[in-house]
Amino acid sequence: MATQVSENLKVKVVGKYIFLDNDFLNALFDDEDLFKLSIKLFPVNHMMIEPFVRIEFLRDTFRPEQYNLKADFIQKKVFCEATNHQEIFLGLQDNMLVLSKIYRHQKQAKRISDKCGPSIVDLVLAARLVYYSDSSVLITGNKKDFPARIFDCVGSIVCEDELGVTKVFYVLELNIKKFTECHEQLSRIEI
Repeated sequence: MATQVSENLKVKVVGKYIFLDNDFLNALFDDEDLFKLSIKLFPVNHMMIEPFVRIEFLRDTFRPEQYNLKADFIQKKVFCEATNHQEIFLGLQDNMLVLSKIYRHQKQAKRISDKCGPSIVDLVLAARLVYYSDSSVLITGNKKDFPARIFDCVGSIVCEDELGVTKVFYVLELNIKKFTECHEQLSRIEI
């Protein structure tokens, strides 16, 4: 698979926690070249797997041998499971609620009647970016659940398979200024 990486991506993520969305984690599992490239691009032990992403990655695997391959894959030393204790989870819950209100407010302001919104897993990932706002990024192929009103795209990874199908993965980070502005707008409405 041919892969292109945006300029200076390695520099932009150095020293940061790199949270992986399920689609990118699956791409790493399926494409050994992309996996090897990611190891070179990103510092070891900084590729973070959110526990909910771990569940999402494994949940639809029915054949035991495939399940074991995937379970072994995410146990590799290049991955680190995100810390999941009560203090952090309570902070994540608060962030998830604030984010969901911001998302809903933004959709109402644009008169969008999308009833679904982001999945719980995507809300948890977004909440992680808020929790670790100065030291984290997310790699996802689905940036619609991480609106530009709050998140900046700091890079991309473009993969093309043998059939010429192109898949883009975005490297996103929280823009704390944008987030604060949205949160303040929301606070004025809630008063």
